[in-house]
Amino acid sequence: MIFISHATPEDNEFARWLALRLAKEGYPVWCDLTKLLGGEDFWKDIEFAIRKGSTKFVYVLSRHSNEKEGTLQELSVAKQVAKTKQDFIIPVKVDDLPYSDTNIQLQRLNCVDFTSNWMTGLGKLLEKLQTDAVPKDERFNPSSVADWWRDQMAQQAGVRSAKESYASNWFKIGDLPDEIYLHSLENEPECADKELPLGIPNYRYKGGVFCFEHQKHFAKRADEQGLSVTASQSISLNDFRFSGYARLKIQKPEARNILTYLLRRAFEAHCLSRGLVEYTLSGESRCFWYADSFAEGNKINFTHLDRRKTYRRMVGYKTLQPRDGVPRQRAWHFAIQPKVIRYPELSFAIKSHVVFSEDGKLYESKARQHSARRGQCKLWHNDTWLDRMLAAMSFLSDPSSALFITIPCGVEAEFSVQTTPLLFESPVSYEPADPGDLTDQPDEPANETGDDDEEEAELDEEVAQ
Repeated sequence: MIFISHATPEDNEFARWLALRLAKEGYPVWCDLTKLLGGEDFWKDIEFAIRKGSTKFVYVLSRHSNEKEGTLQELSVAKQVAKTKQDFIIPVKVDDLPYSDTNIQLQRLNCVDFTSNWMTGLGKLLEKLQTDAVPKDERFNPSSVADWWRDQMAQQAGVRSAKESYASNWFKIGDLPDEIYLHSLENEPECADKELPLGIPNYRYKGGVFCFEHQKHFAKRADEQGLSVTASQSISLNDFRFSGYARLKIQKPEARNILTYLLRRAFEAHCLSRGLVEYTLSGESRCFWYADSFAEGNKINFTHLDRRKTYRRMVGYKTLQPRDGVPRQRAWHFAIQPKVIRYPELSFAIKSHVVFSEDGKLYESKARQHSARRGQCKLWHNDTWLDRMLAAMSFLSDPSSALFITIPCGVEAEFSVQTTPLLFESPVSYEPADPGDLTDQPDEPANETGDDDEEEAELDEEVAQ
């Protein structure tokens, strides 16, 4: 029997996941969360179970188990058994507990690392069990795991009459300027762009520009570009947003499009000011990605929606197969794309992207970017995308408050964006009833080693030709 020791309730999710995975592979497992999974007798005496009933003692090493009295007592018993059983204790590390802080009873033992990816850690643990010829039990198999799940989780699975909150990717815009200005220009240059290179968001309109900057500041800005302001009109932004501007026959839809453009361009300019790099997507839309070494460890510390302090890496690497004997390393870069939405609240919808580079240069081919994205991100779950989006917004926030991003849009003109997304409450909640869903993973490692996926390998061959 493989005995799994873990901190309750802090490490329950991982311990249950590991027990079910090992049982699915045919290994007899005892864990207080699964108990009769294979029809085995329930161990009433934990010490007896460790001493007499266990072939391996898997210790879920975390910040919690490293200090909890219960798990440390089980570890002490296992250390006594280990004097007569070689490689009896197998620590599996599941969080960021520093090795220097690891309990002295474990410091000389090699840990199986699950911190970067649970499935990768499972593969290494299975190799260890196979090498040590740990016996299997036919009672433990995929069928018994499925039966246990149905029997034990049926009452909790499916739709439940309990409210549940869900996070969106919408971040509310607030504190808009009171006025929007239309400045008429003399000798306006002819070009097809929607805005002039004036250093602030602006929208060209019939020989002038809309912007949020007052004439006293805008005139100086225009003069530096060789332009003269011949007239300026101040318009209530609230009236412009909801009614348009009858004096110039600007209808509500056109006014909203002008406002949307100005807000989006201001957000994009703020991204660039914080060191993010622009990447042009299809359709000439833009996203903004995190360059290598933008921060220490390429990671952002932030406070999650549940007020838990955590972090996410925004840049990572993967070692690829050498080409012509030359080592290769591909980098992935998380990126965000802002889009203004008007309902139910004026907000930015933040769309997440990932772009890829090699030797410091982004892949020029959109097809190659797409292929790399499919291979790199196929195991990123919803929580992973949400965390990185929250981290990205936290990075852009004000130094004085992580709750808001202040977006400048001219001298003495700015607006704010909340860093907490709009939440939606469902009158019911849903509990998954498939053990295959228990594959949540922590943050990915900074460096990975692996083969290219098939699509990328084909593209590499095309490039080589």
